[in-house]
Amino acid sequence: MEAGDWVRCISIRSSYCGWTGYVEWIKPPECKVILTLDDYDRPVRIERRALMRDFVVDNEIFLTDENIDALIDISLDMRDEAWFRDLVKRRERGKVGETL
Repeated sequence: MEAGDWVRCISIRSSYCGWTGYVEWIKPPECKVILTLDDYDRPVRIERRALMRDFVVDNEIFLTDENIDALIDISLDMRDEAWFRDLVKRRERGKVGETL
């Protein structure tokens, strides 16, 4: 796991189990994750520090028409130009509904 990886929370002790986000930084044994999709794949934006062992790399993120606009808004709020451009390109190419 490294900064920028998409991850999914796998800790059954966590109220965020099943949620998806990306790693902002790592300082073993901790990491900071920006959660972007809840366990029902609805867009959210929650920042959490957690133990690295509570997450697994999940680079098969699935985007739908319902949540891509919310993720674009999140990327703008975070001033993450690279992520914003990637999301817009995927939407324009008709890649919504396909894995990242």
